[in-house]
This record gives sequence, C-alpha cells and structure tokens, in this order.
Amino acid sequence: ERWEYCATILRDLGLEADQKDAGLKDLMDALDGHPLAMRALLPRLREVGAGVLADQLKGRIRLESKRDPLQARLFAVLEFVEEALPEEFKQLLFPLGLYERFVDAETLGTMVQQSDFNFSQEKVEQLLEMLALHGLLHPQGDILYKMHLALTSFLRVRPVVEQDNGQQETWRRAFVNVMGSLADYLACKDLQEKSWFFHWHGANFDNALIEAEALGMNRDSISLALLIAVYAQDRRDFSNARKQLINLIKHLRKNNDLSIEAIAYQCLGMIAAERRDFDDAGKWYQKSLAIWKKQGNKIRIAAIYNQLGTIAEEQLNFTQAEKLYRRSLVIFKKYHDKEKIAIVYSQLGLIEQKLFNLMAAEKWFIKSLEIGEECSRTEGISKIYHQLGMLAGYRFDFKTSENYYIKSLEIKERQGDEYGAAITYHQLGSLRFFQGDFSEAEKWYKKSLEIKERQGDEYGAAATYGQLGIVAAKQGRYLESGQWLISCIRIFEYHDDSQNYYLNLGNFLTFYRETSPDNQAQLRQIWEEAGLGAFPEDGNPP
Repeated sequence: ERWEYCATILRDLGLEADQKDAGLKDLMDALDGHPLAMRALLPRLREVGAGVLADQLKGRIRLESKRDPLQARLFAVLEFVEEALPEEFKQLLFPLGLYERFVDAETLGTMVQQSDFNFSQEKVEQLLEMLALHGLLHPQGDILYKMHLALTSFLRVRPVVEQDNGQQETWRRAFVNVMGSLADYLACKDLQEKSWFFHWHGANFDNALIEAEALGMNRDSISLALLIAVYAQDRRDFSNARKQLINLIKHLRKNNDLSIEAIAYQCLGMIAAERRDFDDAGKWYQKSLAIWKKQGNKIRIAAIYNQLGTIAEEQLNFTQAEKLYRRSLVIFKKYHDKEKIAIVYSQLGLIEQKLFNLMAAEKWFIKSLEIGEECSRTEGISKIYHQLGMLAGYRFDFKTSENYYIKSLEIKERQGDEYGAAITYHQLGSLRFFQGDFSEAEKWYKKSLEIKERQGDEYGAAATYGQLGIVAAKQGRYLESGQWLISCIRIFEYHDDSQNYYLNLGNFLTFYRETSPDNQAQLRQIWEEAGLGAFPEDGNPP
C-alpha cells in the first residue's frame, strides 16, 4: 500500500516510482510508510536523489531522538519542508503557528496588514498553497484550510531564528486583535451564525484569549471571554459557560469594568434559572440590577425586571410575575423598544395560559405576533406560533394546532434552534397522543428526547420520559412504562418539583397495579435501584 501511495504522489510530481531503486526503498523505510511524511517529503526528489535524501532524513531523525519515534520522523520531515520555503515566507510560519485546527487566508492576511512586516495578501495565500501541496494543510474552500496536527505542534516547538521577541509579540498582538474583532462581530449574532465560526475558529478563540491575558490586552480579553461564555450558554453547555463567566468577573473586578460585570452576572442568573436553581438566579440578577440602577441604564433595568418575572412565574407566583413584567413593559414602551415589547406581551400571554384564561392569552400572543412580524423577529415568532398551537390544542382544534406547530418548527430548524425544536417535537407528540395515535406520538417524543439528552437538559427530558411512560402503558408495555416513569420521578424529586413528581407517581402506581406480578417485582427492583426510598404501594408514600 505504501508503494502505491508513493507511486501516486510521484506521478503527480511527474516522477516514477521504481521499486528496484535502492535509494528510494531506503527512503521509504526511513519514512515508515507514514502518509503525511511521504506527502511532505517526496516533492524534494525533484531536487535531490532518493539515496541522499534518505541519508539526510535518517541523520535528522537521530537528532530528534528525544521525541517519540513517530514525532521524531515527522518533525525531521517538516524541517525539510521549512528549508525548501523561500526565505521571505519563513517569517510567516510563526503567526501561522498561533492558529490551531483551521486557518483562513483572510484573518492571517489581516494580521499581516496590522503588523510592521512587508507582506502582501498574495504572499499569504502562496504560503498556504505551498503547505497544502505538501499535505500539511487541507483546503476547505477558497480561503479556509484545515491544519494537520503535526504542523501545529512543529510550528510551536521549532526555534524561531528569523524574528526577535519584539517581532513575535507584534504577531501575537495582531492575532489577538483579529480574533477579538471577530468576537465583537459575533456578539449579537444568533446561535447558527456563531456555530459556523466556532466550528472553524473555536480553538483559535481559546488560544487568542490565553494570549490576550498574557499580553494584558484587556479589551480583547473581555470580548473573547464573553463570546466563549455566551456561546457555551447558547449551546446549553452550562458548566463551561459558568466557569468562563466566573473567571471573567474576577478579571473585570481588577479593571473596574462594571457594565460587562453586570452582563456577566445576568448571564449567570440565566444559567442558574435554566438549571432551576431559582434562588441562585435571583441573587445573580439582583447583583446585575444593582449595577444598572447605579448607572441609570433603564433598558437594562427593564431586562432584569423581566427575568425576575420569569423566575416568579416558574415558582408559580403569577401575581408577582405579572407585576414585574408590567414594570419592564412601561420602560420598553417609553424607549419604543418594539422587540422587547413583543417579548413581554408573549410572557403576559403565558401567564394567562397557565391560569387557563385562553381568550386573554390568545389576545396577548396575537399582539406579540403582530409586532414580531413587523420587526422580522423570527425567533419570537416561532415561539408565538408554538404557544398558539398549544391554545388550539386545548380547544381540541388539532388541525389548527398542528399547523401552528409546523410553522414554529420550520423557523426553528432553519435557524438551527435544536432546543426550541425539541420543545415543539414534544408538543407534536402530545398532539398525536390526544388523538390516540400512540405510535406516531412515540416517534415525536423520542425525537425530542434525543436532543434534550444530547444537550444535557435533564429537567426537560423528564417531561418526555413521563409521556413515553404513558404511551408505553397505553400500548401494553407496562415494564417499559414503569422504567420511563421511574426515570422521570427521580429527576422531578431531584429538582424539588412536587407537582410533577406526584403527577407522574400517580401514573406509575396506576400502571403498576394493571401489570403482571412478574413485572411488578421487576418494577419494585428498579424503584429500589433508583434510590427513591420505600415503595409507595407498601403504604409508605415518599
């Protein structure tokens, strides 16, 4: 296989692979058939004989003997590649080594323009093309390249003889500045657009943050840290988001940047609320509110009132929630912030929906929808369609309900909003359930569950576990039903949600009594293994 690969490379170079050539065989033995090593080194055969090249390579491998054998071979090969580059291009290897996983010619070119070095964009592109010919970069489009891990490792340990420390710092600052500017650009973008950039530059954002902190570039450091934290939060990676925000706050306190500190507190409040730790969320929001009141930032104050209202709503304190929502609404109306007004209208609709005042809820939702369409607020519109679907379902108008859900789903899927889509998948499952189509309901529920479990949304998954438990029982699969419901009950107990706990416990006991003695014995064992205490059927309700 290695000879076939060698022959292919040499044919592309206009050379022949003669297996009787002792020098070439010696070279292949030295390369040990490694694809990258062959791809990177064989172009040198146009200039040097195979035997000579094999001897030179073996000599360099011996010099690299302190490394592991594979790395020693690769680094020796990469030294040849570096030597073959024109002198003017070697100076670009240091800034290239600041990148990881992916590099694009545009940001590298911008770094060049910001530095004191005399390089054109054309030279940047030429260097990347040369390295691609050696297999060290893999084109992903017109300007984007995937970097081989060996190249990044090599560039970061090679001695830099062509530049002094001052020149290297100039490159590092340019790298941080470019990535920091990209972070500023992405700050207000939606999750889908952020995801594209994080796929290509996620590791580069991390590296730039490390460099920014080391170089004392506070503005870029804040931009990068906040972007990384908010992106993690958007993806529901709450542990990472919280860690990033706590570190950011420590940094901000040293620099007395109160506005960003308040935003970080607000984000921490949102994370705590998502985890259903409402007491902790309230504390973070109050910290943020104190700063905004001190600075007199009315719009930010209104946003915190709104989020405190959400906490009150989750705690079923609807009177307090409505009071806080209306306080935020007064401010948003004063500043003619239509998008925020639409959000508050939808939240007031949710309160009426939870109180089962369906006509009042619909009026609020329609008002929110009208403003959302006027502002082209697609995320808000998708949520309103979802809520209107629920209202139609309450009225048993299943066709209208499904149409609204599908409209909501089309927007969410188009925007890459997996979390929102999971919620609508669940409701489509409930719609089919109430129509008695249990098989179709199960498909929608499992589609929702796959996303919730992948995103670590344990509380959301619990609601779907409960529905899957009912669906399984309706189809006579009582043991499976009990397993779903026990998983559900365990989570609601952990989150101290007594209402959903006892609702699902009642379903579990109903189906337990309907199933066979063998299944009952197995369900008792599963209950015990779940650590839920005494079995409730024994007269000792938990």
